[in-house]
Amino acid sequence: MTARDTRGPGSDRRPRSDWPYQKGRDPLGRIPTPPPDDPIEIMRGDWALGRLDRHPVKRLLDIRGGIGRGEVNDREDVARLETLLAHTGHRDLTGTKGPTGLFGGPQENAIRDFQRDQGLREDGILRPGGETLTTLAKTLAAKRRAAQTRRAAAPNPAADLGFPALGTATKPPQDAQPQAPTDPPVTVGGKEGGNHQQATRSRPGWKRRPDPIQVAKTHMVKNLKAMRHLGYSRAEKHLKHYLEGSGKDIIYSREEMREVPQFREAERINKSRFEKSFTGEQKQTPGDVKKKYVEKIKNMKDGGKEKLEIDEWDSKYTDISQILLGDTGFALAFGDTHLNSKGSFEAKRKGNLVYIYGTVTHRLDDPYDFEKHQPGGYDALVLEDSGLATRFKMKAEWKQNVAGTVSIEDDKYGNSRVTNPRFDWTDVDPE
Repeated sequence: MTARDTRGPGSDRRPRSDWPYQKGRDPLGRIPTPPPDDPIEIMRGDWALGRLDRHPVKRLLDIRGGIGRGEVNDREDVARLETLLAHTGHRDLTGTKGPTGLFGGPQENAIRDFQRDQGLREDGILRPGGETLTTLAKTLAAKRRAAQTRRAAAPNPAADLGFPALGTATKPPQDAQPQAPTDPPVTVGGKEGGNHQQATRSRPGWKRRPDPIQVAKTHMVKNLKAMRHLGYSRAEKHLKHYLEGSGKDIIYSREEMREVPQFREAERINKSRFEKSFTGEQKQTPGDVKKKYVEKIKNMKDGGKEKLEIDEWDSKYTDISQILLGDTGFALAFGDTHLNSKGSFEAKRKGNLVYIYGTVTHRLDDPYDFEKHQPGGYDALVLEDSGLATRFKMKAEWKQNVAGTVSIEDDKYGNSRVTNPRFDWTDVDPE
């Protein structure tokens, strides 16, 4: 008789490799009892049956050795940590069907995520008595107290995103039936027209379905913390303004715009395009009005004046291109944006010189909004639909006076050409 047969007929003891915890019951319909000598298998079995509440948080916090790269990584300690981080929302045990007790990348990332959210040093290591474990204990205690308070006070589900003026929750229907403050009612006889009896008994392992609004707010708070940690001050400012929900435009001054390298470069590029438009050096599309500048200037007679058509240029930036270039802060703050420069000019010819003068207006007028496919876009749209976030515009406008000359010369074939552009740009004050 083999070792397995010595357990006796009908025994519930089975090899761990085929223990059917994930099914909840064994092939005979009985709830399996995990092998008593392996606490990790016990926790996995309780997770499969929705009974992890049998393991008190105080007991789970009793971690005896360090967890992380180069640490002890005792399997039972790792399993306890996985369960604790599942309570805080930093570890998803669905894919592994419960705690594994094996330290690896997912566990290290979960520790780092928790440390990042709590403003701790992100080393991916947890030690007994260390600040990470202490903070974890405080977080779980605060979460437990908050849950008790919510049950007692039935709070507004849209409360406390971390900054003011974020709207209120929708009122429940007047005919809504009150429910037990702790556990959901269990419906019996669910067929249409059947006997719909309600019972408020507790369902073991039942978990409240996450509120999508609360999930979206949580993600946005994490985004704000990450922007602050990385030093993306403008991105943090814009996102916080969006979440405050006033919808009021954010207006930048001329100096503030020039502090941003992309807008400073955009202004320089657009100014160069204006100057090259007068000599025909700037590439144009066929039939473009701006191409007539050169012809008008060449055909001017000595002493003649011409009013030139309004000229306009755009310098555009996409969020993807800026991320690829390494400026994620600009991409998060402004997204797809552009600086528009529009000018009107007059020209007067004296001899072979043509004097050109006019005014150019530089303008930023872009919306701060989200698309569903963008990172964080789904959460943002959930908050918008709930009235907890509002789009706004980022605006700036300043003017410059332009004065300069170009020369009209004949080439060796007797054809006139416009050369030697010289221009001065001066800011118009006040802005």
